[in-house]
Amino acid sequence: MSIYHALGFHMHQPPDNLKLIFDTQNWEATQIIKCYERTARYAHAYRDVAKFHIGFSGVLLEQFLDSRVVDRYRNIVDLPSIIESYRAAENIELIGMGYFHPIFPLIPMDDWEEQIRLCTDLMKEIFGRKPKGFWPPEMAFSMEMIPTIKKCGYQYVIVDGVHVFPKGQKDIYMPYIASFNGEEIFVVPRDRDLSNAQESGLDPHWFKNEVSHKVGSSPHSDLPRLVTTWTDGENGGWFRNMDEEAGFFGHFFSPYMEQVKRQAMGIEPITISEFLEKYLPKGRAEVRTGAWNVGSTSGYDL
Repeated sequence: MSIYHALGFHMHQPPDNLKLIFDTQNWEATQIIKCYERTARYAHAYRDVAKFHIGFSGVLLEQFLDSRVVDRYRNIVDLPSIIESYRAAENIELIGMGYFHPIFPLIPMDDWEEQIRLCTDLMKEIFGRKPKGFWPPEMAFSMEMIPTIKKCGYQYVIVDGVHVFPKGQKDIYMPYIASFNGEEIFVVPRDRDLSNAQESGLDPHWFKNEVSHKVGSSPHSDLPRLVTTWTDGENGGWFRNMDEEAGFFGHFFSPYMEQVKRQAMGIEPITISEFLEKYLPKGRAEVRTGAWNVGSTSGYDL
């Protein structure tokens, strides 16, 4: 059995928030801005084995380009260099979203295309390539979005696995085809439990055992498995920890990649587009309208 891992981060700050927190909560601002630098640095450090999916909201990218933000953070990080680092990282698969981070099912459908295209165009301008996959902010997705996402040039969309209902047995470790009004797109289920662990703290040994158990008990354990984990990349003490060895990258990611190098993990990092090219989805699924677990809500009640 082949087990692949698609690792994703969602990056967003409300409009002008980077200026606000720098001026009012400087220590928190330092923690947050270092998260953006750290992710790109580790992508380059493990370019031979690591694969990342990174999505930025348009309003966050807008702040990265703001000279006032660049000047404020100059003694902490070099924002233009960070942008160039992401641009040069060939092992980062860019992910699009809505420019202003909208909850798509709750805004007018007439606004969907503009939100997506604005973010897509800005990402292409900054990074020199278009995003391949789409991340609906807060994972708030409905099937009605499929024609617009497809029209904007996207190959796949990430959805929370709890809302995916395949034609047959439920299995979140493979992509599916979803359709609406004659338009089709690949949907990639996120594993909510493993993503919660990614957000709060884990180590390679636990991850390896948990993945082996989950995919081993899945309905199609003989097929290639795609385990998809996705979280915010700059929220929570695990990611913001300034003691790098105690945070996500030092405690989990680096030793994980070292084990991958030694072929001791039994899990292969992969980009979703690579997996789709290698194992073209044939199964179909319905995706119930919903979101991820946000604050005190489960995401079922969107």
